[in-house]
Amino acid sequence: MQPSPEIKRAPSRYRNPIGKYKVQRDNGCTHCGLCVELCPRGVHQRMGKKMLSPRDEWCIGPSCQKNEYYCIRRCPQGALRMAVNPNLQALRDHRWPADLLLSNWQQAETGGVPFSDLEYRIGRSGGGFDRLRLRFPRTDPGDLPAEEEISTALHLNRREDGRPRVRIGV
Repeated sequence: MQPSPEIKRAPSRYRNPIGKYKVQRDNGCTHCGLCVELCPRGVHQRMGKKMLSPRDEWCIGPSCQKNEYYCIRRCPQGALRMAVNPNLQALRDHRWPADLLLSNWQQAETGGVPFSDLEYRIGRSGGGFDRLRLRFPRTDPGDLPAEEEISTALHLNRREDGRPRVRIGV
């Protein structure tokens, strides 16, 4: 029996993927490469003797602090910093918070559950489209409605917030 092939991460389809956390390397970095050796996620990369910009989208953030390979603490020059990505402010929405958008992005690219502490289940929607309620027309208790009598249309933007109301489907 042959061993299963090694699974390699595919490159992102997006030119500038967004991560929940921003890893910054300041001018005090001596390009020693310890962070490259430590990080199992591949956040830090080296090309020759030069360090490349950190791959923020692969950083798992504060949950990494408890590990021995936490690059921020182990940097001999103290040249690494981590903070919540300020770009997340632009991704806010009532029902789709930034965490939910980023986690959907990661799930679409990887096919798996997000690897960082992103909320990936329901966000602030209280279930959103996970709950579907069908109302059948009133008929005699023994009769089932005809297929054409059941509407699967979706009505969007019912909050009266100035956006146009949209009806999808029949």
